[in-house]
Amino acid sequence: MRRRAAWLPWLGCVAALLSCRAEPPARPAAAGAAQPVRARAAPATDPSGTEPAAPARTVGSVVSAPPPATTPDWAARHAADEICADCHPDEVEAWGRNPMSHSLHGLTPASPAPAGVPFERTHPIDGLRYAVDHSPALGLRFSARGAAHTTARTARYAVGSGAHTRSYIWQRGEALLMAPLTWYSRPKRWDLSPGYAVPDHPGFDRLTCHADPPALVSGRADRWAGPVPGAIGCSRCHGDARAHAAARSDGGDAPVVNPARLPPDRASAVCEGCHLQGAVRLLRAGRQWADFEPGQPLAHTVAVFVRQGAEAQFGIASHGARLRRSACREPDGNPLTCVTCHRPHPTGDQARADRSAPCRACHSPQAPGGAHPAAAAAHRCSGPAEQDCVRCHMGQGEVDDIPHVAVTDHFIRRQLDTPLPPAPKDAPLVWVADPQVAPTDPGHQRLLGRAYAEAVRSAGQPSDLRRATDLLQAGLAGREAPARAEDLEAWLALAFVAELAGDGPLAKRAATLAQGLAPNDPRAADQLASVLATGDPAAALAALAPALAAAPDTAALHVRASHLHTALGQAPQATAAAEAALALRPDWGPAWLARAFAHLGQGDLSTAREVLRAATGRAPTHTGSWLNRGRLALQAGALDEAQAAWQGAARVADPVDTRTRATAAAGLARVALARDDPQAAVQHLDAALTYPAPVPGVLAATGAMALHRGRADDARRALQAHLAQDPADPLALADLARALTALGDAPGAAAATARAAGLRRALGLSRPNPPTP
Repeated sequence: MRRRAAWLPWLGCVAALLSCRAEPPARPAAAGAAQPVRARAAPATDPSGTEPAAPARTVGSVVSAPPPATTPDWAARHAADEICADCHPDEVEAWGRNPMSHSLHGLTPASPAPAGVPFERTHPIDGLRYAVDHSPALGLRFSARGAAHTTARTARYAVGSGAHTRSYIWQRGEALLMAPLTWYSRPKRWDLSPGYAVPDHPGFDRLTCHADPPALVSGRADRWAGPVPGAIGCSRCHGDARAHAAARSDGGDAPVVNPARLPPDRASAVCEGCHLQGAVRLLRAGRQWADFEPGQPLAHTVAVFVRQGAEAQFGIASHGARLRRSACREPDGNPLTCVTCHRPHPTGDQARADRSAPCRACHSPQAPGGAHPAAAAAHRCSGPAEQDCVRCHMGQGEVDDIPHVAVTDHFIRRQLDTPLPPAPKDAPLVWVADPQVAPTDPGHQRLLGRAYAEAVRSAGQPSDLRRATDLLQAGLAGREAPARAEDLEAWLALAFVAELAGDGPLAKRAATLAQGLAPNDPRAADQLASVLATGDPAAALAALAPALAAAPDTAALHVRASHLHTALGQAPQATAAAEAALALRPDWGPAWLARAFAHLGQGDLSTAREVLRAATGRAPTHTGSWLNRGRLALQAGALDEAQAAWQGAARVADPVDTRTRATAAAGLARVALARDDPQAAVQHLDAALTYPAPVPGVLAATGAMALHRGRADDARRALQAHLAQDPADPLALADLARALTALGDAPGAAAATARAAGLRRALGLSRPNPPTP
């Protein structure tokens, strides 16, 4: 084996620290994958004077869900929906007028061009030029044009009814991906698709809420087998009606689900599968998103968690969570459900029904038993039918997760003009089906701990990290021997939060147990490899091998393998793994970063810098590429490029990504010191120190600043601490040599100088270190 170069330990450290925003490996759908979304809130006192009821508990045990049944064949059900019109023509015709029945349709080159085409839009952060156009030969095409490349894709599906938006999906192999531009109905114009306005846009992951669920490939949550069945059909709300239709055609009968006749919690679940967004949604063990059947408790398939505390903001699919805040949600003996007010396929008199009638059923003198006591506190709504209760008691507002969209807020309140207090960012999560802040049931603890871990992944608060660790450890106590398959997701979550918190032994134990339960699971393999990478890259590579063989189309695994090969001095294998990742995802920042590290591992700093320049052009929102570009530019003495790169990292970082901003600030402080600008250096260093833990470069900048101020001993301590984490930093070694010289330690200074010179020679740097004033 080729002898490892002296700077290689640095590579593993930086790869782990600066590529942490890489997309995780694809998640097997049956393993309980989570769907993280932006934080919402949970019930709290309404400042307008009404005390909202707590979220309703699902009837029966929700912690111990029954084993999942066979996943429904939604394609067959969708095809059979046509027979419903034989007996229910009015309902089918009325459903055809409902926007939800047009939630998805396929596209061909012959499909008419949408309004507003052609259109172009420059991304405000990454600078890419997105465009949509149409031609009779190719159909609807979306493109992204950068400084040195252009990619174009043909839309395969249109998603959304057009009532609010219409987005478009293109296909890459078995993956369906969202196009970057969406048509917004209210302003009647194109703009960036939902999520694309942020640096690391999440893409499209809610297909099952816009169509009858398609079949998955080998249990993969991001790979679809065959065409999508079609827009939402009868089966989504009424279940499998084939036996019912066959029995009716033979003169008999067989049951079929009617949501209006279900118990209130089961009736609401039919809608809440999509319209109860929450802060975190977790699949239960062994479940897929397509497993939910009308009439079942939603909590047996999906666990939805919300934040405690009222807030004014709400999302496009927050109807269920907002309704649960309302006192009207649980009036005595007459629970308010979705179908109390909404008729998905109204016929006859239903189509002309007064939408305020359900309100008057409780809040008028003519109501059975007289007016509801809550009515007396404000006024008695006993006006004529044309008087609209919704106008005064349910607000209309912009949603906070999709631009240009306003919907009715389903939080029913006495007074809409009373502002809601802001929800605390670190408010506790609670499970909608069983809202306990501090559960004692181990199964509930594991679920809530996983929810907090997912909240951490989507920029959660430090308190979320602590809560996740405590709950997962409590819920998994005594379950290591033997490990249970249903605990896979909990062990994965514990490994993730433990590694993030710096608890290496706990992270290794949890990741090892997870990988033992699912050796071919890409997530388990990647998590264990991440934990082992710093101390034992060979063991990390061995842990990765089974998953790579089982899922060779997972780019994240190739990226991890590339970094490990680089750390082991295996340059050809590192390059091959990086190229494999780029072949799968040509515009993915982590794959470009892996290629750069592969060249750096061969001592080719010049080519590594060229690759990172290309990376920030092809994947301009990948902060890891910007940070490393600045790092290598500083090593080469290219101060202007280093400054521009770190400024680029801060520019494209998500507003909540304080770690990247602090790392960039530390780099800018080092540039300022190299330019003899201590005033600017102090400002940048203060910004870097706002992050609660040391970020890469902050100790080096602190040491250089102490050296500038003549505090040689303080400089020595900071620089030695930095070099313990990053032993291959020639600039820090040069500064350490100066500090040791000032302290009279000539042998130590000579050793640091020799190490710095050796590193610079190995990296092909002929110029001396930029001096620290």
